[in-house]
Amino acid sequence: MGFTIHEALKSIANHDTDLARCRNGVGFSGRDTEFGNKLADFGRLSPKQELWAGRLVRKYREQVAGNFNVAPNLKGKPRKDAIENFLWSLEWQYQNPQPVAPQRTIKAVLGQNSGKLKGFAVRFPYDQALVETLKAKVPYRTFDRSNPKDPKWLVQVVAANSAGLNYLVNECGFVASETAFEALWDLLSERKAA
Repeated sequence: MGFTIHEALKSIANHDTDLARCRNGVGFSGRDTEFGNKLADFGRLSPKQELWAGRLVRKYREQVAGNFNVAPNLKGKPRKDAIENFLWSLEWQYQNPQPVAPQRTIKAVLGQNSGKLKGFAVRFPYDQALVETLKAKVPYRTFDRSNPKDPKWLVQVVAANSAGLNYLVNECGFVASETAFEALWDLLSERKAA
């Protein structure tokens, strides 16, 4: 079949045009309609959301099989064995998730005793073009190899680095933690004031 739990849930939501106002056997029932439609609207589901989505897909399995054109039996209903095979494949996908590539992140590095900002830790999967961009845009930085399982770039807290870090967030898809974002905002403000 090759469909994901999220796609199966979206197929139910797409047929739920009445939002459970009519009893027509299509879409979610009254108690599931709001939650099911919200889950279907997410761009990507967390593992816990996938578990809930899988439960809904199991509950509405006959609709899912119909939406994905599972071969019907002689009476015109989706074949039970085809539905079960489809659900088995969904369960397998849930229990054997595909690894997600590490995210591009910028986090604040705080002093252990003082709690003050010491710098920024920039992490991303190796990408030569991104390394060159970082080197060109962020002048005061070093590569930290002290923990082979967690390589990262350490960036100093100086105004000259603010534009480069801002570029990584806005143009390269990096996600800054809340603390890092606030510190970066302060640096950008200092730089503009100077």
